[in-house]
Amino acid sequence: MQYVDLVNPWIPPELPESVVNLFMENGKIQSVRRGYISHYENTEPDPIVMVVSGVMSHAIINDELGKSTAISLIPAKRMTGFSNFFTRVRMPTRAETMDKAELCSISYKKLLDLIIDSKQAYMDFSKYKERGNKADLYGMLTIMTQPVDERLKMMFASILLATGYKFQDLINTSFRYDYNKLREWTEVPFRLTRQNIAKIVYSSGITIDRHLAEWAKEGVLKREGPLYSVRPEKLISAYEWIVLRS
Repeated sequence: MQYVDLVNPWIPPELPESVVNLFMENGKIQSVRRGYISHYENTEPDPIVMVVSGVMSHAIINDELGKSTAISLIPAKRMTGFSNFFTRVRMPTRAETMDKAELCSISYKKLLDLIIDSKQAYMDFSKYKERGNKADLYGMLTIMTQPVDERLKMMFASILLATGYKFQDLINTSFRYDYNKLREWTEVPFRLTRQNIAKIVYSSGITIDRHLAEWAKEGVLKREGPLYSVRPEKLISAYEWIVLRS
């Protein structure tokens, strides 16, 4: 099966290898706790951070409502500050870890110089920025156009796709899904709290609790320890939405 290079709402693609190498060869790795903030709304990212392990949320804050919205989730091999990297036009966003994580940090000026000095890294990173911005846009589009239940499907589908789950492998030669495999439990590798989920799909905690309880009653979602597991059959509509727009 030929794989489509998908653009997943909320989750930018992995950085190109040339840029990952710049981080690993020139940056400083540190272990941080859950809730570590790499930059606040009133500052631009400096240093720039690449996630080595764990996941960060990149959010805008609605001061009037006292709510935050995650415009992107940043798992391993993704970075903060890609959207306005060259222009540095101010973006009132905050990046923080959703769980314990390892981060690789490098000063903005150093990374800018390294990328500009390498034609390959510059071209790779420019293409990456476009796909990353599209992923953020699709996250916002999902919030604005889809009901909460569909937003939840999109969130879980995006996380699975971004961490290696391949719906394509479950389509047979007749272009039909293998529903037996789609009904198998699949672990969601991010530790998601109710607050995390509410931030990502921009809903209230009470509404999130109600929908998650309905999914559990349907037998398509369960939680064992800190991680959720889902039956991907529930996520087909979200997967097809992503494929159609990628």
